[in-house]
Amino acid sequence: MKKICLFIFFAFIFYLFLTPFASLFKHLLITEIMPHPFFETFRSPLLRKALLNTFLLALAVAALSAIFGLALAFLFTRTDFPLRSWWRGAFVLPYTVPPIVGAIAWILLANPSNGFINSWTGLHLNIYSFTGLVLVETSFLFTYVLLILLKAIEAIDPTLEEAARMSGASSWKTFCHVTLPLLQAPLFNGFLLAFLGTTASFGVPALIGTPGGIFLLTTQIYTFQRMGSMAGILKASSLSLILMGLTLVILFLSEGPLRIRQFATISGKTPRPQLASLGGWKYVLVILIAIVFFILFLLPLGAIVIAAFSQVQGVLSWSNFGFLNVERILFHTDETARAFSNSLLFAGAAGIFCVLSGFFLAYAFKYVFSPNYKRPTSILVALPYVTPGTVLALALMVGFGPGLVGHWWPLNSTALLIILAYSIKYLNFSYKTLEDGVGQIHPCLDEASRLSGAGTLKTMWYIWWPLLRPSLVASFFLVAMPAMFEVTMTVLLTGPGLETIGAFMFHLQEYGDLGGGGPAVLALMVIIPTGLFNFFIKFISKGKYGL
Repeated sequence: MKKICLFIFFAFIFYLFLTPFASLFKHLLITEIMPHPFFETFRSPLLRKALLNTFLLALAVAALSAIFGLALAFLFTRTDFPLRSWWRGAFVLPYTVPPIVGAIAWILLANPSNGFINSWTGLHLNIYSFTGLVLVETSFLFTYVLLILLKAIEAIDPTLEEAARMSGASSWKTFCHVTLPLLQAPLFNGFLLAFLGTTASFGVPALIGTPGGIFLLTTQIYTFQRMGSMAGILKASSLSLILMGLTLVILFLSEGPLRIRQFATISGKTPRPQLASLGGWKYVLVILIAIVFFILFLLPLGAIVIAAFSQVQGVLSWSNFGFLNVERILFHTDETARAFSNSLLFAGAAGIFCVLSGFFLAYAFKYVFSPNYKRPTSILVALPYVTPGTVLALALMVGFGPGLVGHWWPLNSTALLIILAYSIKYLNFSYKTLEDGVGQIHPCLDEASRLSGAGTLKTMWYIWWPLLRPSLVASFFLVAMPAMFEVTMTVLLTGPGLETIGAFMFHLQEYGDLGGGGPAVLALMVIIPTGLFNFFIKFISKGKYGL
């Protein structure tokens, strides 16, 4: 009976994950519109421009993120830089903030008409440019590289570096000939994550690139889909397949021809690494790092705070500060309460679905099904996460919009379709977290409980629940946190009455807030709970999850 129930569950998961993409392909193949939208789109100069912009932006952001992340990781782990642990925590803070918040902050700071920096200093900065796009994207995506490299450097046996120094190598030669070769694989993985993250990004390019005439594949998909016609949807589908193909090609190359050989170090208890002395450069670097942190994090955060409490934007005086924007957004804007309640409902439902599904998957592969099925299932679950959100949203609209099964239970412009999108996108988070948790429970505990006469439910309650509680809670919040403020998929799937925080903030910034400061108020309301969620995850999981 257990195998039958789990088999039905697996069939349901496969149906949810494969049907949208199959429908997207079918939708393009059977169209009678001539010339075929795929070939028409492929021949379009606009597509070639968008494809070139996407590739150049992703390359620039990934390269800068890799260089900056490597420099910070080395500085915080292998030098005597003051307050290294504090700075480590400070520089991963942008990871917890949705990129759309950063886009809004930099628009407030450097838009050419009334940006704070331009108004206060007389400069002529223009965030609506390719350079502005690179700056904003890099200010968030470098944290991917940094987090990977921090863990990788800590895993290196310090005796290898010590042996190089004892052989007469300087700190720089030791880094180039010992540390850097050991970091090639994680550095490339970080570069790849930043590259793919940029190609899949929508909120930042839409708010910063589109006003500057810089169109990317994701923003073009949104533009075509919003046309509302069948031709527009087919063109959006064509671009989606191109973007998805680009993503899959990059992933294939990273696992094949471009795969970098990893190095393993074997040792017992590793000694503490010898820190390179920065000498007189220590205080220069402290000032430089403080300036960079101010520009990347404190300046945008300050701009959001000032805009949220400014009655007239751009005027810096005590008499101009007040709570009018907060009052207007919280108490006089109907969409605000609806957006927060919808976000809580959608994110919570997706979190619960992913926790249950992740647990069933992890449990099935440990106790019921052959481990041979584990790898293909893991790839299937991970595929939607690496798929750009615009592509996944469009596939869900085409696959489940007319009906969940055939034309039964249409999901277009419904809450269930948004919940389904979040669940499919972030199930990989939950599954990986619970796979680790289930793997730490020895089978003898389960067997001892059953030999003592306990049934499945009692075993789950008295054995599994106490041991898995931290992983279950962390798994829920790892799904609910990004889903709560998701923008890319939601702006395509949402309809009247289905506003979410991310989509409402995007539309408020995109189509204008007459009173000014509204998007900044919402941005503050995003930053605060995100920080609290992160603290809660770290507390529950005892530091294993969270930042």
